[in-house]
This record gives sequence, C-alpha cells and structure tokens, in this order.
Amino acid sequence: MFNAEIIFLLKAMLMMNVSAVIPAYNRPDYLESAIKSVLAQTYPISEIIVVDDCSTTDLLPVILAFKDERIHYHKSTTNMGNGYSRNQGTKMANGDWIAYLDDDDIWYENKIELQIQSIEKHNCIACLTSLEHLETGKIHQPEVGEFVEDKHLRLGNLYCGTSGLLVSKAAILPLLFDETLKCGVDWDIYIRLNQIGKIYYLQQPLFYYRQGTHSGIISNLTKMKIENYDSRLTAIKKHRHWLGEHKYKKRLAKQILYYAFSKPKPQDWIYYSIKEAGIPATLNVIFKKFYEKIKTKLGFTSKVV
Repeated sequence: MFNAEIIFLLKAMLMMNVSAVIPAYNRPDYLESAIKSVLAQTYPISEIIVVDDCSTTDLLPVILAFKDERIHYHKSTTNMGNGYSRNQGTKMANGDWIAYLDDDDIWYENKIELQIQSIEKHNCIACLTSLEHLETGKIHQPEVGEFVEDKHLRLGNLYCGTSGLLVSKAAILPLLFDETLKCGVDWDIYIRLNQIGKIYYLQQPLFYYRQGTHSGIISNLTKMKIENYDSRLTAIKKHRHWLGEHKYKKRLAKQILYYAFSKPKPQDWIYYSIKEAGIPATLNVIFKKFYEKIKTKLGFTSKVV
C-alpha cells in the first residue's frame, strides 16, 4: 500500500499542470455542459477559469453549483469579445499548459490525455484536434498530415477552433490572441504559434462543436453590407506578406465571395472582390463555387484539402 501511494505521488508530480480557460457569455445551460466536460477529463485539470464577458444573465449560480474549488470565475465590466476573455484567462492561468473551451462546445472525456501524450511524444508547443458536429455527428477531419504546416495554413484554418487547442503557456503568453480581429482569430494565433514551434494535429475528433449557436452569425454575414465588410478581412491583410501575393488575393476573394450568392445583389460582391483581390482570383473562386455546386447536385463528394 505504501509503495502504491509513493508511485501515485510521483506520477502526480510528473504530470503537466493544465489550466482550462472558458470564455462565456450568457447561455448558462451551455456553460454548465462545458464545465462538466472539463471535470470529466481522464487527465486531471488543475484549474478551470471561466471569464464572463459581461453577461446580462447571471452565470455565477452555475459556478457555485459545482462546489469545486478548482473553478475560478472572473466577470469583465464591459463586453470585450472572446479574444479579450481568452487573454484574461491566459494571464490568470497557473498551469504550464492551457486548454481553451468555448462555452457552447463540449470536450470528449479523453481529449486532454491524448493531447498531452501527443505533445510529449512529438515535443510540440501545442496540439490541435479534429471535431464532431454536435447536432449531426458529422466529423470534420481534413487530411493534412500530423503537423500543422504553413502550406495548409495559407489555405485558411482547415483544422479547428480554439476548443481544440492545448498550448504551452510559455509559448502563447508572449503572443496572446489578437483582440482587434472580428474573425480569423484562431487562424491568426495558429500562424503565429507555428512560427515559433511545432504544432501537432491529432486527427482524432476530440470535442463536440455546437454549430447551431453560430447560425445567427451566419445570418448576420449574409445580411452584411459591403461598406461594413472590411473588418472581416483584417486577419488576411495582417498576414499579407506571410501569405505571399498570390495566396493573399485568393484568400481575399474567397472570404469576400463566401456568402455572396446568398445576398440580394451578388454582382456587387463580385465587383468588390475584383477591386480588392483582382480578376484572376475572383474568377477562380467563382469557378470553384459552381464546380462544387455541380458536383453536389450530381452526388459526388470531395474531401477537404
């Protein structure tokens, strides 16, 4: 019995301390599910930091109901966005490793354990995972190799949102999330992390992504006017030099035309794309859109690359 206790204590000492950071805004029921998924991890979590982005709904009862001293609650005085909340949680974290979880997503119970194993085996500064859509069970699992590479990042974020990210605090603290970005925050941080160390991509789905909560965002995007759209391009413009001019223009055109054909005047968005990205890039995106549409109608499917 004594020897077993010694072994247990030694294992605990050798374990990496992991802090979970959950940015939250309203949605107490989702937050409860998110926290439960952290507490259910097969790898022990040292602390859970919930950063409330000035919710209008009281989230404190959710925290108190768990009666777990590992859960720390911080409420911002003004609504600042997810990037700010993640940064606040990052600065507050005591763990050597930080795992992020959006309040509407849910981790598989072995997520952190498998990510830690991958990081130790491959000596990486971070690990990403695949995901499963909660409502449909559809798996997002791009075939892009075991490690995050610039050639794939230049196509956009093919991987996952930050709910799939486990990262060394020492690596992310000097960088932090770009709070000025309206979109592409995850893509931006993966680019910057990949420039300072290796990121392992664990192709196994290890968290549930709640697509339904993003339907309002998509609806707003389909209604967004051209004069307000430039904020959606900030991340791409930020990385223009890194992308290279050819990939930069393709990314611009793809972003501008993503919902163009769901809008009342798609021709205006085509003109806007030509102005920002040029004719070749615009035509390339339009051709691919129609090509994929035809393939779908004919019943053919293609894998994400």
